[in-house]
Amino acid sequence: MTSSDLDLAARAIEAGELVVVPTERWYMLCCDASNPGACARIFTTKKRPPDKSLLFVAPSPETVRQRFSVGKEAELLAAAFWPGDLALLLPWRDAAEGERHQAVGTPEALVTIAPGILGELATLAAVPIAATSANLSTDVSAF
Repeated sequence: MTSSDLDLAARAIEAGELVVVPTERWYMLCCDASNPGACARIFTTKKRPPDKSLLFVAPSPETVRQRFSVGKEAELLAAAFWPGDLALLLPWRDAAEGERHQAVGTPEALVTIAPGILGELATLAAVPIAATSANLSTDVSAF
């Protein structure tokens, strides 16, 4: 993806659209984490159970500390592995903000600072990013 592509993707997310982003491991389906309609479209598109939260992709450690309570152990893990594949389950600092972002979880959210394109997208977008892998969700009990 070019920087122009990333800028278009960020603007689309800000406008309430869903965007598929390639990463080193898989394709991620992304939207504005604060837009309930966009998040609902991810759940519908993936056939994802509504109780299975999306990932909150933060643009920086500072953003994480502003929005979430980060304990000593979480700080150590973040310092060692962010940006990277590590996601931490963190409580929202403000319960009302958590309620506005129910698709990524409340009272806690699964939070990451992603490397590469996904991280760049989180930095460019003027809204918080919710993400999940782009594959369909399946009921493993059916197998």
